[in-house]
Amino acid sequence: MTTFFVSIQGGYQGLYLALFREQVCLQELFKNDKRASSELVPYMQELLKEHNLALADLAFIAVDKGPGAFTSLRVVLATVNGIGLAANKLLIGVNGLQALSDHVRGSIQSQPKNLVLLLNAYNDDVYYALEMAGKDREEGCEKIQDLLERLKKDYVEQVVTFAGNAAGLHGEIIKEFFVHAELLEEFPVASARFVGLRAYADWLEQKNITTKIEPHYLKTQYFSLKKPPI
Repeated sequence: MTTFFVSIQGGYQGLYLALFREQVCLQELFKNDKRASSELVPYMQELLKEHNLALADLAFIAVDKGPGAFTSLRVVLATVNGIGLAANKLLIGVNGLQALSDHVRGSIQSQPKNLVLLLNAYNDDVYYALEMAGKDREEGCEKIQDLLERLKKDYVEQVVTFAGNAAGLHGEIIKEFFVHAELLEEFPVASARFVGLRAYADWLEQKNITTKIEPHYLKTQYFSLKKPPI
């Protein structure tokens, strides 16, 4: 039986959707509107209708579960959870930082040795993922200045590649810390296609499949670590 599914990325500036048949992306749709996440259902119906499909034809729905812009992330996840409940559809939540890494590494020829993924967490905070040569992958939320100070100790003389919407936002300070920094501003967030590809890999392995998706919201952990002792 053919596996059709839709993947969703509720980006900072709009809404990205992609329709898949197995690992083949049939179509991507982008709505450039910060309020687009509230119109997710009609946009999904529009995408399915173009391919003579209905919600009933989908094996599952994939969605970027964050980290990301808090309001749109919550709206998208609440809507997806509601669709899943109403239509009895399985759901797969994808870590947006991991999908962004897939997007960057799958789109450029020269693979970065040291990759830093940065998403805007506002007020000079960033959601980050560090994929540095010889080190375990690390992700979290931190002040951009503090993160760069920490990285500078080991990587100031190395080429470090930065991607994600906060890489462009904080490009000037990044260049102050790292003269050899490479800024990939063309990758602000993971596309719905790469969210879908990672979700389909999970589907084949029958893992991370659920009926309700909780947000991967690193800032909550960050606040819990930073609060002063009572």
